[in-house]
Amino acid sequence: MSSELKQQLLLPGPIKGVFELCKSYFPRLGYTLVRSSAPSEIVFRKWTTYWTLKRDHIIWAHTLTINLDSLTETKTNGWFHFKNESIWARGEWSDRSVDDVESMLSHLSNLATNKFGGPGDQPAQAVEKEKVVERQVVVRVKCRYCGALNDQTAQKCSACGASI
Repeated sequence: MSSELKQQLLLPGPIKGVFELCKSYFPRLGYTLVRSSAPSEIVFRKWTTYWTLKRDHIIWAHTLTINLDSLTETKTNGWFHFKNESIWARGEWSDRSVDDVESMLSHLSNLATNKFGGPGDQPAQAVEKEKVVERQVVVRVKCRYCGALNDQTAQKCSACGASI
């Protein structure tokens, strides 16, 4: 028994850079590099064994094949092909789908954007901003009739109209 999932992803960056990014990203997720043909194909494999309370075990394996095509100097098209293989679970063969593929590819896309910038974007440059703080002292005069505070240069009270 087996199941497959194919996902296309447009990634920013040159094909060689995306190739190296994939080669370093997937081993951090537990994948083992099976073969690679720079810069267009990478094949990974992942085996997982789960032990249950009844001392049964589950062996799960899948293969990830990545095919890359250069669209432009700054854009790479990637095809990610996940193929689940039959697994042994509790004394019988069964099938299990690949978990969390969308979030894994979304994270890879974010890494590529951070490393190479978005399509057509220039790498972000640090911008220094200077903050100028000026303090201004304002003197207010209290009206002797109503007690309102008025500007020092005012001739009449802004509240009652009396001469200051």
